[in-house]
This record gives sequence, structure tokens and C-alpha cells, in this order.
Amino acid sequence: MLAREEIQAQFHALIAPFEKGDLTPVATTLAPEISMETSNLGDAHGRAEILSTLNAAAPASQFSRYHLTNEYIAVASIKAQHSVYLTAAVIQGVSTSWFGGHFANSWDHAENGWHISTIRFELDWVYGSHPTLNSWPTPRNQLGWAPGAPLPKPLSALDGPWHVLPHSDELGSDEQQIVDAFTRYTWAVDQWDLSLMDEIFADDLYTNISPFGPLRSKREFLSTLLLFRTGRPYLHHAMGATEVEVDGDTARLQVYRLVPYGATPELLERNIFGAIYDCTLQRVDGTWVLKASPSLRENFSKSPRNRKGEKICQRF
Repeated sequence: MLAREEIQAQFHALIAPFEKGDLTPVATTLAPEISMETSNLGDAHGRAEILSTLNAAAPASQFSRYHLTNEYIAVASIKAQHSVYLTAAVIQGVSTSWFGGHFANSWDHAENGWHISTIRFELDWVYGSHPTLNSWPTPRNQLGWAPGAPLPKPLSALDGPWHVLPHSDELGSDEQQIVDAFTRYTWAVDQWDLSLMDEIFADDLYTNISPFGPLRSKREFLSTLLLFRTGRPYLHHAMGATEVEVDGDTARLQVYRLVPYGATPELLERNIFGAIYDCTLQRVDGTWVLKASPSLRENFSKSPRNRKGEKICQRF
């Protein structure tokens, strides 16, 4: 198994028990001297303290699902850096609550495998009336500094995988590299990291994205994003599914955007998509860059399959 696959499997196994409220079975995934910094649960140190904090934080619910998306893992020797988005649905009685945020985690490899050495999590948004979620500090909903303002926990320039380990040992297939390019875009725009966006777009980029309309260069696109994103740090792009077609040094990528919805116990296994991104990529000097991206459509005729293999065509 590749290191990326092993780390991904371990982290998904760590998150899954939140649906039952007991992380004890996956304690060994945490390094003994692990540290944790979160905007909603505070900071903790050491395996025992962190397990206690996380177990107490799992919202009590009749039904819940934790979706992990936009995952990227950079590996260099015995070190790895990991970014991933969390979107969670919690159903209690007739009420559905949602919350979402992003992780930037550090991993170390020891004789018995990979272990998380640092967890950093920022709660981006909360929707609903669940008492546990409402007890958390209100997520930041505007840019700018004020006395006593909490500082963001993950900082892209210091914690983003593309900065920490810029030359990963495991690039994967063309299809994986293409998805990674879009994942890098979502992280860059959601964390407003211009240095990452500069490297993933062709200079003659063309895009037609709602609500902006046609934009005909990388500079025009980034400048427009700058104006639009100011004051909106709670927005993020949760990728629900991807489809990739490679033809030599060009490729097409379709990304389906996952959205919160009024879930019921019967629908928790169904991913609901509110938009689709159409992207064209080109391989330049061995690296895939976005040439025409991302063109956004809010409804679509073609859609991926959900977890049960059923075709989905939903609009939020």
C-alpha cells in the first residue's frame, strides 16, 4: 500500500467512530505526544487528553454522517502533510444540523506505521440547532483583525501540504494528479493563498463562472476572486465526486460540489450535489495546470453515482 493510501485509510477510520461517539478503537493512530489545535474544541496535548476531548465533543445524535472530501497528502520519506475538508450531518429528533471545517494534519512514520503528530482544525460554518454545535465558538465570518479575535488554527503558508512538503514522493497516476490540481485550487481559494493559485493556472486561462461571467486571463480571474472572497472566509468547496478523461497532454475534469441539505435518516447515504465544475487541463513540463477552469453550472444532465450506486441529478 502506498503511504498516501495508508494515511487516508487511517484518517477515515479515525473519523468514522464519531458517528458512534467512541474513538477508543483507533487510539493507536495518534502519536503518544500528539498535539491538537482546534477553533471549536480548544487545544490539547498527548494521546489521552486528546482522546478524552474528542470523545466528549462528538454531538449526541440518532443518526449522523461525516463526509471527508478535498483530500491531499504529500509524503516525503518519514514525514507527511495532510489537508482534508469535513462536512457533517447530525440528526436529533426532527432536526438536522450541519457543520463543516478543514484539517491540516502532520504525520510521522515509525516502526509500526504512520501516526498523526499534529491535528489542526478550523470550524468554517455551523447550521442548525443542535446544542453541542451551538455551544462551540461562533466561526469567523468576516476578515479583519479586532482585539481578542481568535487566530485561525491552520495557516496555509505554514501548514498547507504544498508548502510543507512541496515535492511529494508519491504523485500518483495522471488522473490522481489532475484531481490533486483541483484540490489545490479549492484549498488555495478557500484559504486565499495566492502563491498556490499562481502556479496552477495557465497565464491565458479562460473561465466562465457564475456569477462573474467570462474571465479571460489568470490575472483577471485572481483579481475577481480577491474582490469576491473578501469577507467570506466561511465559504468552501466540498468535492462530492470527480470524473477525469485524459487524452495525451490534455484532460477534462468534472467536479461535483457537495452541499448541505435537509437530510433524513433515509437520505444520509445519498450525496446531494448543487453544482458541477467543468475544467480543462494541460500538461506543461510534466505538471498538470488548469487551462480553462472552473466553469460552473448549477444544474446538469449528467451526474455521478451515489454511495448506493444510484444515479443522482439534484439541484440545491
